Amino acid sequence: MTNTKNKISILDLKELNIPEIQSQTIVFINNEYEEKLSSNKLKIINNKSDLISEINNQSNDILHIIFIGTNETDITKNINIKISKNIDQKILITALSKNKSNISTNINFEIYENAKLKTHLAYINDTESNYSININVEHKESKSESIIFAKGIIYKKSTSKINMQVSSPKELTEINGYELHKVLKLDSTAKIISNPNIICGTEQARINHGFSLSGFNNEDIFFLQSRGINTNDCKDILKQAFINEAYNI
Repeated sequence: MTNTKNKISILDLKELNIPEIQSQTIVFINNEYEEKLSSNKLKIINNKSDLISEINNQSNDILHIIFIGTNETDITKNINIKISKNIDQKILITALSKNKSNISTNINFEIYENAKLKTHLAYINDTESNYSININVEHKESKSESIIFAKGIIYKKSTSKINMQVSSPKELTEINGYELHKVLKLDSTAKIISNPNIICGTEQARINHGFSLSGFNNEDIFFLQSRGINTNDCKDILKQAFINEAYNI
């Protein structure tokens, strides 16, 4: 049985849960969920506003940005975040798209000297829904580091487009960057477009990227079934385990 004591149960989509973390949480959402989320003392920002932020004070808190689209709604967001000199910042992005909704986001980061940015993205694209995100990381000064790690679950007739870009101008030194995208595809009609981009003008940079696409592992399902778990519950456990890796930040 899953321990839900330390969970935020807003991920009713396919009965998955978002693990609770120590974070400053911002939620972009349509009104259906507002009352439910407010009870969890999360900060609600309406669908019309965008976010511009500069992080110039060191904090152990993770910035958690959540997007939830339901009932054929459209959510479009532009977010610009500056990671100032000597800041080590972790940012978690959760996106839930269901009931033929469409979520489209542009998230732009600027990283300055000796700064480190670790960004994890967890997204779930329900049947006939669409999710698109552009994550752009620009290294503005030397000795900076960035990691982008994305995990997504895509369902029947859904479309996900994930663009990740890391860039640095030629005069910089000691630049490190990494992009990794993993997808669990649950139906042959689901569509995934993954575009990792590296724009690097200096030889003194180490920037890598990776991508993987998979379905359920039959051996994993068989192992859980041998423990007396029915097939549907097996799949739910595997989906939860897959998406939860993104919350290990």
